[in-house]
Amino acid sequence: MKRAMMIPLAAALSLTGLAACSEKAQDQTEQAADAIGDDIEATADNAADTVGQAFEDTGEAIDNGVDATENEIDEETR
Repeated sequence: MKRAMMIPLAAALSLTGLAACSEKAQDQTEQAADAIGDDIEATADNAADTVGQAFEDTGEAIDNGVDATENEIDEETR
């Protein structure tokens, strides 16, 4: 009779351990997903900043070219 009671008790303990492990695995998976999401967001922000800076640099180059062209025209017409 003791043996008959031990088997269900052992099974119950095993399931409790499995449930705790499963919860821990879920927590770790959630943390990993959050970290991946944060990395994606940071990468997108960095890309947007880089593209924005490239547009600003291009605009400055165009302005400088326009200024240089105007100066050349002014010098030629004097």
